[in-house]
Amino acid sequence: TLFQRTETGVEAFEKDLEALCSSRKEKKGSIADEKRKFDELQELASNLAKDVAKLRKTAQETDPAVRTYGEQMASKVLLLCDRFDASHPKLAEIAPSIVEDFQQHEKSEKERREREDAAAAAEAKAAAEA
Repeated sequence: TLFQRTETGVEAFEKDLEALCSSRKEKKGSIADEKRKFDELQELASNLAKDVAKLRKTAQETDPAVRTYGEQMASKVLLLCDRFDASHPKLAEIAPSIVEDFQQHEKSEKERREREDAAAAAEAKAAAEA
């Protein structure tokens, strides 16, 4: 069901987001891995946001003839929506530092490759002249 899928998604989102935040604090892992995980979390959050909106709308239905959920299930659904709403902003909080660190990493990698290419070209030229 949509609820079960969303609940599983929210649990995975919370777990992976916590792991990413922990990795950032403890300086574990590479920035490339963190950026990849961040991108995955952004995609998951986008998909979850759509499902959470659907669930919330269904759970807040007041017309008894149209209502899908009983009170207890509606309460569970709204709690799940609130959990997502509470954790989602944390992703936005770490976004700037991840993006900035990754851009710096890419710049450093580009410079390193350029130095290696220049050294290889100089070595090839020296070998050709010898």
